[in-house]
Amino acid sequence: MADSSTEIHEAVALFANRQLADCPLDLPISDIITDSFQYVEFALDMEDRFQVTFSDTDLPSLKTVGDVISYIVAASGGTAA
Repeated sequence: MADSSTEIHEAVALFANRQLADCPLDLPISDIITDSFQYVEFALDMEDRFQVTFSDTDLPSLKTVGDVISYIVAASGGTAA
């Protein structure tokens, strides 16, 4: 289970090769992921790191960094800290 939304946010920023300050919650995922291979790589990285599974139907609905964080928190049974 993810410890906090900050931990998830840091992991997304790391994947994006950005400083946390340059990875705001409203940043579109399309600014981080540029092709379908990278999209799969991102999902697998987050799944492995936080022990969650992205459903094929939910993944396309995650439009921003904040959406990803909320999804992981909910999927891990945690609450955002």
